[in-house]
Amino acid sequence: MYEDSLLKIAKPDHDSTFQPTLILLGTRLGIDRINPVYYNALSRVLTSKTAIGIAGGRPSSSHYFFGVQDQSYFYLDPHFTRPFLQTSPTKEDIASCHTRKLRRIQLDEMDPSMLIGFLVRDETDWQDWKREIRDMEAVRGIDGKGKQIVHLYDTEPVSGLDNEITGREGQRESAIDDVVSCDEEEELQ
Repeated sequence: MYEDSLLKIAKPDHDSTFQPTLILLGTRLGIDRINPVYYNALSRVLTSKTAIGIAGGRPSSSHYFFGVQDQSYFYLDPHFTRPFLQTSPTKEDIASCHTRKLRRIQLDEMDPSMLIGFLVRDETDWQDWKREIRDMEAVRGIDGKGKQIVHLYDTEPVSGLDNEITGREGQRESAIDDVVSCDEEEELQ
């Protein structure tokens, strides 16, 4: 995550008020299951003040994770939907939005691909979120091998895009000519 990129969105005019900003971070934390080095960091991410949940699941099943206790992650099934409530819902409408089943899954059963969401409402939330992310850098697992999931940098690095597009110096305009597609390579053999 790059602070300068987020601030361009949250504060388009540098002197303007901080606009509520939704941060969605797609990640994969292992090959076929979540690598144990991410267990502590994933729990801390989900319990962040600004966290709005994790879209993920288990292989071939989608879930929306909203809470954690030890190695159990609590979720809702996004396939159970209901119609949009009108601006003046009745008590029965509101009651129909609640579930009677609390579902959970163990961390080692979860699919490693997920989308982690945060809602930063104002400048105070942003400063708190940055502090939480930097504090997470010190978190390690029981065996001392824990790894962080979210990384925060001050500025986005210069990309390798063509300088005509980016306006940045030092890019080679003819680099695209060096790219060979698989079809062309097969024809050459």
